[in-house]
Amino acid sequence: MLWHFHYPLPWPLHPEDYELDRLGGCENALVLVARGLARRGHEVTVFTNCRTAGIQDGVRWSPSDLQPVEMPDVAVAVRFEAAVREIAPRRGKRSIFWMLDGDVRGAISFSRIMRGRGCSIVLASESMWHRARRHGLRSPMNIIPLPVEVERYGPGKSRTPACLYSSVPDRGLDVALSIWPDIHSRVPDAQLWITSRREPAPLRRSRGMSAHPKPHLPPSNVVDFGSLPRAQLIELQRAAWMGLYPCRFEEMFCLTVAESAVAGTPSVTTRAAALQERVDDGRTGFLIPGSIDDDETKRQFVDRAVAVLDNERLRDELGEAARDKAHEWSVKVVARAWEDLAS
Repeated sequence: MLWHFHYPLPWPLHPEDYELDRLGGCENALVLVARGLARRGHEVTVFTNCRTAGIQDGVRWSPSDLQPVEMPDVAVAVRFEAAVREIAPRRGKRSIFWMLDGDVRGAISFSRIMRGRGCSIVLASESMWHRARRHGLRSPMNIIPLPVEVERYGPGKSRTPACLYSSVPDRGLDVALSIWPDIHSRVPDAQLWITSRREPAPLRRSRGMSAHPKPHLPPSNVVDFGSLPRAQLIELQRAAWMGLYPCRFEEMFCLTVAESAVAGTPSVTTRAAALQERVDDGRTGFLIPGSIDDDETKRQFVDRAVAVLDNERLRDELGEAARDKAHEWSVKVVARAWEDLAS
């Protein structure tokens, strides 16, 4: 089948940056789904703001202002209203809108413009589905999770008594650092590892992420790795005892927690939005209710983190269950779900 993905970004998307961990979660998902479909024998072109046209990992990347010549079997508008306008003249046999975040405007535009059979919306989580319904969206919707490269994580390895924070700073790093002295005082050997993805500046501004700047790091057993290449990030995820993610952002999927789960690393995170879908409370990790800025919520984060750090059997049970659940997010499984939808 011939697939066209349209993603008219206002900032550059270079697929090679996936390995440098310089892309946002939406862009990572696009790269992996396109690769997964190509590996299953499909002809895939992504029209986006790429550096140069060419083929990488079986996927053709093309500037978004270059109009396709052939009519695709499947035309996918990714995330934005502008993408819907791009596929409208060449909607293909199947037309799909891929809603990758909490912004429903593109999905609403798609429902209005792309009427008729063969049109559907793909969401990454039940949280997205409920949000779309609250905004009056009644078009056919299908939940397909975001992909993770499960096969790259391999079997378990020796681990270090460390809590890993691996999201962008604005989503709760200030809280992780504020509660760390309490955790460290109760588990003196533990470390806090920090690695933060670099999201494009326009994206950070659009999310209002300047309200919580990265705080000054305290000296006690805190290691800031900065932004790491993906291979090194995977090694940290596999080596940490647990993920510590007090999150103030309304996650619509959360690759941070999903990747840790694939590594067999349980997470202690917030009971909010799609985080409740990524973590089965008490079985694959722990969910803490309430605002992360409240003292009681912070205390619960400390208590749960200490409980995981202090109990090897609990860590192993949580990590094994998390890894088992995470296979449903593998690239092969996700690509097959896209294939089934388009058939």
